[in-house]
Amino acid sequence: MENKEFGILKEILGIVNVSHNRHLILGVFDTSSNSYQLAKSYERDFPIWHLKLLINERLIFQIDSDGWYVTRPFDQQNIYIKRKLTSKLLERGKGNSNRFKIFNPQDLRGESLRSYEIIANKFNLEKIYNQNNQSHFE
Repeated sequence: MENKEFGILKEILGIVNVSHNRHLILGVFDTSSNSYQLAKSYERDFPIWHLKLLINERLIFQIDSDGWYVTRPFDQQNIYIKRKLTSKLLERGKGNSNRFKIFNPQDLRGESLRSYEIIANKFNLEKIYNQNNQSHFE
């Protein structure tokens, strides 16, 4: 891989937990040389906790001074990767809505209750006003 080449993320081999430079070691298939390479992905540059969602996807890498392939920062990846990860995360988060309790105005207290009462009163007044205006036009 040259300074900006694509590689296909094949596997996550483990984490290197150095306090100031935490990163993952990855197995990557270099599409330009048709070879398997090891790569690093640094937490400061890439959301490494989501990399498993990008297995078999093409990422952009560069080579560091020690000869390691390194994922380019997330903001330098192509739009397809950004869209793919965002889509997977949004889809995954859909199930979280089942964890919310059913809204019941009778459970409200304090500021929430006052705010709800204002909204309900406004709605009722607008409903009465609209009914009165409609009867004038008939």
